[in-house]
Amino acid sequence: MNSLHKLRMGVLLSFLCPLLLGANTKGERSDGAEWGFPMHRSINRKACESLPEPLKTFYMVHQSYLEMHATDADSRRYAAADEACRHFIDADHYDQALPLDSLPLFLDSALAWFGDSFVYAHGIVPYQCLIHTRKLQWAFEHQNIPAILRYSADLGHYAADANVPLHTHSNYNGQFTDQWGIHALWETELPFYYQDTLESTLTQGSVVYDIPHYMHQRVEKAHQLARQTLEAERVARSAVPTPAQFAFVWQGRTRKKMASWTFTQAYGQGVLTSIIAQYTASVNTVSSLWFTAWVMAGEPLLPTDHQGQDWPIPFQEESWDHE
Repeated sequence: MNSLHKLRMGVLLSFLCPLLLGANTKGERSDGAEWGFPMHRSINRKACESLPEPLKTFYMVHQSYLEMHATDADSRRYAAADEACRHFIDADHYDQALPLDSLPLFLDSALAWFGDSFVYAHGIVPYQCLIHTRKLQWAFEHQNIPAILRYSADLGHYAADANVPLHTHSNYNGQFTDQWGIHALWETELPFYYQDTLESTLTQGSVVYDIPHYMHQRVEKAHQLARQTLEAERVARSAVPTPAQFAFVWQGRTRKKMASWTFTQAYGQGVLTSIIAQYTASVNTVSSLWFTAWVMAGEPLLPTDHQGQDWPIPFQEESWDHE
């Protein structure tokens, strides 16, 4: 067994044991799904539209596939024990050890500095974005369409998560400050009311010449908003009477309890501007990393006459999975 397999096995066991014991680990968060399933799909859809040509033409053909599979990475959290750490980074824990802008740029450096258990326990999302960009580059180089689509969908998910303030803080659901549910409030419920506003934003991806620095800047920007995200909820909760803070909303055939329009307006006064900014940043990050992987692969010509769902996806990812 080589060192990479040993590392993967160690990570697997470190996450699997608490899951088997029923612990509420980071892989079993009770707050829902990062940006929320609708917004992850929206971000991948908008990222396709934000690409420069000629890559935009290829991605627009496969837009429905990338939108549909934008949440695959979330689904894997409950099947793959080493998946959860790819979605977040507890920057506040790193900030206690050294300034955040001094965070190691590469995963192997972080592992050497802090140790495996610390790094994987507190998340690797900026490093995962680099790893998946390189995987996508490999897929472009080999013109492996199933791999391009799979890696693009997953990279879109991780890159979007890196722009979410509460994905950069250990108090990710307000569990340390009696603010349970703030995760879904910021990422799902408020965007539900303002989706048209969010999707009207415009941006365009571009080549990223230094992916590690770029991703760390995205994380640092998101982390700077974490305190505001938490404080604005406290202000809104004190201003709106408890009975008026919730409402029942139909989403398809499901009747769901969520933040009321009154409470959302109050909370939005403190965070709506940052949510719009981070949604736009998410779209830009996704499209930029997709475009960068294609450029690094030599800008290969790609077929544009097949829909994504028409391509067979290998059952075993390892058949074309290259670190």
